[in-house]
Amino acid sequence: LATLVGQWRAQAKVLIYLAPDSAPGFLEELQDEIESKTWVTGSSYVDSIAARVRFQDSFPSLSGMVEDWQEEPLPASFEVSLDPAEVTTSELESWLSALRERAQIEMVDDDRD
Repeated sequence: LATLVGQWRAQAKVLIYLAPDSAPGFLEELQDEIESKTWVTGSSYVDSIAARVRFQDSFPSLSGMVEDWQEEPLPASFEVSLDPAEVTTSELESWLSALRERAQIEMVDDDRD
């Protein structure tokens, strides 16, 4: 059990889904903010095209749901890996709450939920 808990902790993730009309420079600003957190172990930006392709690869029987849209149907996002042992619950919750308040962010998905 301790090994499983250790593996889960090492793989904790937060997904930050971005609004399609985010202001210019916001991506770089958010990336800098993410990278400034000492408890972040990695992050990657996934644009809306890559999100659609991932969806289609993961759910081939549903791939038609995201085809032939005028705009990309899935939002761009940041995938953030973190080490929960390096951050207090209150510090992480405070950061996630602040992210959720931003107009340029549609949703924050914390896999600890």
